[in-house]
Amino acid sequence: TTLNPDGSPHLAPMGPTVDGPDFARFLLRPFPTSSTYQNLLRHPEGVLHVTDDAALIARAAVGAAGNPPVRPAERVRGWVLRDCCRYCEFRVSAVDGSDQRVRMEAAVGG
Repeated sequence: TTLNPDGSPHLAPMGPTVDGPDFARFLLRPFPTSSTYQNLLRHPEGVLHVTDDAALIARAAVGAAGNPPVRPAERVRGWVLRDCCRYCEFRVSAVDGSDQRVRMEAAVGG
């Protein structure tokens, strides 16, 4: 999840490249035209979720996630899905926009 301009949660599926089993760092590769990218440029914090809710992932992929239950994040300004298996609150630490897909390095923690 990232923050929309109005502060509401934006939910989008994204497969991060994770550095190690502890999820301390990971790489996001959004398209520069995506809401996720625009949201992270404006507010470089978010929450990465691991979920087994395939229907929610499918709805999010087509922009129809609706309003799943969320709660405020603890370490960043953002939103945590209430029904997820695991989550990591993160801050974007570096952005490389030199390729067709942007590379956004993220660090977990507060």
